[in-house]
Amino acid sequence: MGALLSALACYRPHPLAAGVSPSEGTRLVLQVNDIGRAELGRTMGPEIDRISGRLVAREVAGYRIAVEEVRRLRGEVQVWAGERILVADPQVRTVSELRFDRMRTTLVASAGVGGFAFLVTRGLFGFSLGGTDPVPTDSGSLLRVFVP
Repeated sequence: MGALLSALACYRPHPLAAGVSPSEGTRLVLQVNDIGRAELGRTMGPEIDRISGRLVAREVAGYRIAVEEVRRLRGEVQVWAGERILVADPQVRTVSELRFDRMRTTLVASAGVGGFAFLVTRGLFGFSLGGTDPVPTDSGSLLRVFVP
């Protein structure tokens, strides 16, 4: 779960400006329109919302990408192993580039370290960094006498 959160925090989609062509190897998120859902649905499955992956080539017809992930309209995520597909320009609503986000990554890492420190100092892992056990208040003994 922590790895998933850190992976999400590390990269954030940034829309590409009109007329800007991304370079090969760039991680892209292609939001699919209704035409793309109908045409790509035959080979990639129904209800496609977004396709994420690395740009293999920017062709005249569209984007050839090595698909890493497909998100469905209802939120389901399907992980792919880099299969290459061509997504034609008329099938794409928006194109975004995934860029490293230092601030979000730092925040998630800090929260993870803080949460781990909280669990350790409270003894929730079965061990504690605390000192000796305090005298229990309900022991029935008001005075402890130590005999040498």
